[in-house]
Amino acid sequence: MGPAGRRHQPGLHRLCHRRPATRTRTTLGHHHPSHYREALALAQRIGDRASEAQRAGSLSNAYVLVPGLRDLDQAEHWSQHSLSLRPDSDRYGRATSLMWLGGAGQTRHNIALLLAGDGRISDALQYARAALDNYRQAGPGAAYDATDAERLITTLEQGSW
Repeated sequence: MGPAGRRHQPGLHRLCHRRPATRTRTTLGHHHPSHYREALALAQRIGDRASEAQRAGSLSNAYVLVPGLRDLDQAEHWSQHSLSLRPDSDRYGRATSLMWLGGAGQTRHNIALLLAGDGRISDALQYARAALDNYRQAGPGAAYDATDAERLITTLEQGSW
C-alpha cells in the first residue's frame, strides 16, 4: 500500500520493462516491435509523452538491430517520432532520440560500404546518401560521421572505389 492507504500503481516504465536489460537483450531476445507498439499505444492513451518517446525509440532500435525485422525507413520514422515528442528542455531525451537516428545512419553507411565492396556502386550511393541525411538530422554530434559519409559519396561518384 502506498501513502494514505492507496494501492501503489506501477508506472508505465515498469509495465513495459519488467527487468533491467541491455539494449541487445531487450530488442533481440525478449521484445518484438508489436510489444513496443502496444506500449506506445498505451502511452498515447494516457498522455504520457515521455514514455511514448521512449517506446518509439525502442521501435527504432528493433528495426535497426533485429536482422529479421531490419527496416531502416521504419527505424528513421520512429527515431524522428521520438524526437518530435521531446520538449526542447529534455536535453537527455533529445540526445537519445538523435542517437537512435544516428544508429540508422550508421547501419546505412555500413551497408553502403558492403555494396561498394561488391561493386554495386549505384546502390552504395543510395545508402551513403541516406546515411548522410540521417547524420545531418542527428545534428552536430554526428558531424564526423557526416564528413565520413560525404567522403564516401565523393569517392563513389568519382569512380575511385
